[in-house]
Amino acid sequence: MIFRTMRHAVVAAVATVALLPASAVAVGNPSQPPTRHAARVHHARHVRHVRHIRHTTMSHSAIGGTRGRVVTRIAPLNVRSGPGIGFTVIGSLHRGAVVYAAYKKHGTWICGNRHWYKLAGRTGYVSARYVRVVSAVPEQ
Repeated sequence: MIFRTMRHAVVAAVATVALLPASAVAVGNPSQPPTRHAARVHHARHVRHVRHIRHTTMSHSAIGGTRGRVVTRIAPLNVRSGPGIGFTVIGSLHRGAVVYAAYKKHGTWICGNRHWYKLAGRTGYVSARYVRVVSAVPEQ
């Protein structure tokens, strides 16, 4: 009973804050611009810049590696700086993009698959879960 009362109180408080106009919530002097530090922290936490990797027309022999195709369903496939989700996203590949895998490495488990492909001819790793290759990729 107490838990239910507390839960309803929290929901009511959140709803009240959400309905307040922005001018009623603002505190401080509006004529003063925000400090440089506060703006930097805001952008570091909420803005995420990801560049898309451009497709180039290079021959298979010039690139090397095993040919594969990105098979994501909705979102682009993240290209990361290392073999795992803890590494920085350095780009992305759209569904259907042709990639060449130089080798595979063990990393973070993604949907039951812990293999990550090192991209040949460019920087980065992609999860093997979202790439279908035409033949076996050597392990490193």
